[in-house]
This record gives sequence, C-alpha cells and structure tokens, in this order.
Amino acid sequence: MTKKEQAYTRLKTLYAEIEKICKKHGISAKGEEIFAGDTAEDRIIVVADGLGGAELMIVEGNYPVDFYTKESRTFNTEDEASRQASRLLANCNNVDVAEADKDKEWDDLIAEIFKK
Repeated sequence: MTKKEQAYTRLKTLYAEIEKICKKHGISAKGEEIFAGDTAEDRIIVVADGLGGAELMIVEGNYPVDFYTKESRTFNTEDEASRQASRLLANCNNVDVAEADKDKEWDDLIAEIFKK
C-alpha cells in the first residue's frame, strides 16, 4: 500500500470516528441547515459548523443558491444560534414572543443579537 493509500485509509477512519462522536453528542453535520424561517422580506437561517457551533444568518434571495447575507453571527453552540433565530422569528411574526422581548423593535433585537 502506498503512502497516499495509507493516508486515504487513515482519513476514512478519522471521518468515521468523527461521525460517531457527532451522532453521540447530537452535533449536526457541517453545512446542515438546522433552522429556517421566513419573514415578509427575508429568511432566517442557522447552519451548523460541524463542530457543535452554528452560524445565524438573515439572508435575502434564494438561499442557498442566489442570496445576499444581510446579517451573520457565529455561535459556540447550535442550540444558542437556534434560540436566537427563534427569537427573531417570533418577534417578526409577533407570535410566542418572550416576555423580555415584547417591547423590543426589530432593529433593537437585530442590534442585540448581532452585537451591533
């Protein structure tokens, strides 16, 4: 077996191990869309980084093909990114808004979540 073939075999083994760990701990695959919701103008998306974290984005257009990212922030956990996305969607749709968010305007929530 050549060194290149050995490297491929080792890589396959590592990927299998990574997959087991991710499955055991509920970590989504890299690039997996774990949350999506529509506002009147935009789409709120959370995409897993494959390491337990995720990116929250507000996009305009046809995600994932032809879109413009209006806002983006990475979070250390998928749960936190999804929780913040849910807050945004609830505020936008005025449904199930948390008590702490009831008096917040969309722009205020955007500033808070995206640290503006």
